[in-house]
Amino acid sequence: MTAQRARTIALRSVLLVGCAAGLAALAACTSSGGPSAGASATPPSTAAARGTPAVSSTASPGGAGTAGGTSSESHPNSTARVTVTPVTSDGRLASGWSAHAESTSIDCSAGMRSPVAESNDVLYCAPSAASAVACWHASDPAFAYCLTDPRGHTLVRYPLMRKAFPAAGPTELEARPDALDLADGTQCSIRDSGAAGDLGTHPDWVPYYFCGHASQLAVWAPQNSVTGGITHGDGAWTVQVAAGDGTTALRTVPIATAYYAGTGR
Repeated sequence: MTAQRARTIALRSVLLVGCAAGLAALAACTSSGGPSAGASATPPSTAAARGTPAVSSTASPGGAGTAGGTSSESHPNSTARVTVTPVTSDGRLASGWSAHAESTSIDCSAGMRSPVAESNDVLYCAPSAASAVACWHASDPAFAYCLTDPRGHTLVRYPLMRKAFPAAGPTELEARPDALDLADGTQCSIRDSGAAGDLGTHPDWVPYYFCGHASQLAVWAPQNSVTGGITHGDGAWTVQVAAGDGTTALRTVPIATAYYAGTGR
């Protein structure tokens, strides 16, 4: 199963659990500041391995360094916070990035700010099957670019329904990472939908991220987790991981890198 296919499978059922558990619900939350259980576009919680970005990054806390197209800050025993900026503010691909075209149209007309974005000009679009969790307007107003793999350098170029790409409203909610690299090498992506089992010991918990091959692992947390299951601390952030079908015990794993989406200059 390819990483993109795993992500697509993972991106499907979060609306049912409210703002904190789903991306469409979360996208609605980031745009309005409150929950929306019935939004047509539903921001995510996904899965699937991805690649290596051309980005800016910070850490929680850190020192500084730069290399290639990436600025970064890091510190021993901390989580690196990487912001991927593949599209400029005028809708052009940033240096080092490419895009492949898809014929399926996406709908960004709801103006939902992407729950993984650090700026209001990155939207969450429908349908979830398109993995349109973080999308930018293209210089051609008939199209949008969407990020499906923050570790790679290739976007998807989708036709826009009604050529609509409105600005998202302000929000006080912090962005959640689009993807996580855990300290044990496991790669996770935010869940936009996708079936999951019940976590027997915590029946009110749901997956926020799917991880590993065929989404066999998941990051679990209570349905209304504001952080998407991430515990922030002075050192490395951590998550609670168990099997995606809920059949194994939870274990705490540090996060090595957290990926966000942003807009380039």
